[in-house]
Amino acid sequence: MLWMINCTDKPGHEAKRAQHLPEHRRYLESYAPQIFFSGPQMDDTGERMIGSLFIINASSRQDAESFVGGETLNQAGVFESVMVTRLRKGRFLPDLVDAA
Repeated sequence: MLWMINCTDKPGHEAKRAQHLPEHRRYLESYAPQIFFSGPQMDDTGERMIGSLFIINASSRQDAESFVGGETLNQAGVFESVMVTRLRKGRFLPDLVDAA
């Protein structure tokens, strides 16, 4: 099953996010077979990261919560809020990407 994990950063935590980014990427790589999509949420200018979005394949809510519970940025206290929601894939356009 797919789970959407929507994480919003605490204001003013850009430096802490940047500090933990290499470890964050290694953590995601260890879950690569389960990650349907992941990426940073950006402010309207596209210049500042303000959160993270993960869509993962996990067998239960508990497994999805375990994934985000061990996630490096979450462990470092970067996230102000985390929302885990079950998701059903509807429309999917893999060739549609942000031109910016």
